[in-house]
Amino acid sequence: MPTPQKNEIIAELTELLKSTPGVFLTDYSGLNAEVMTDLRKRCYEANVNFRVVKNTLARKAAEAAGMPEMSEHFTDSTAIAYADDPSQPIKLLQKFTKDVREAEGKPEVRTGMVDGKLLDAAEMDFLAKMDSPEIVKAKFLGLLQAPASNFVGLISAVPSSLVRAMDQRRQKLEDNENSAG
Repeated sequence: MPTPQKNEIIAELTELLKSTPGVFLTDYSGLNAEVMTDLRKRCYEANVNFRVVKNTLARKAAEAAGMPEMSEHFTDSTAIAYADDPSQPIKLLQKFTKDVREAEGKPEVRTGMVDGKLLDAAEMDFLAKMDSPEIVKAKFLGLLQAPASNFVGLISAVPSSLVRAMDQRRQKLEDNENSAG
């Protein structure tokens, strides 16, 4: 029988799954306290939330959030990582996994869901390699500004070319005057 505390956790997880653009499930079994502390520290520094969840409560929350396909991935030792930028948690988890796997053999990113779509391994890799939204915006603005900068350069080149041509003509006339005189 669910207790009020468990119902509160289910409601909280349901809201989290509905409102967060990107959620990733990871298996942390076999990691010692030192490694888990390192992971939590990295998450904190990158503004990524990391939370260990009880599988039964998380399954109920996934069902309530309308994500039944995600509920089957809540097995063994499960933690969820999420942030406002959906690429941030997967980038962090993949880097951490690469750093730690050599020594510990774990953790493993099981799956992820972005905007209600369950991701496979290839999609998670693609997302991890994408630039952050800030970088994409900066590149886009650079592309928008490039034609204007080129146009200004072109417009300013015409008068400066004319001035150079007139100066060369003046020097030539002065040289002709000096040699004739």
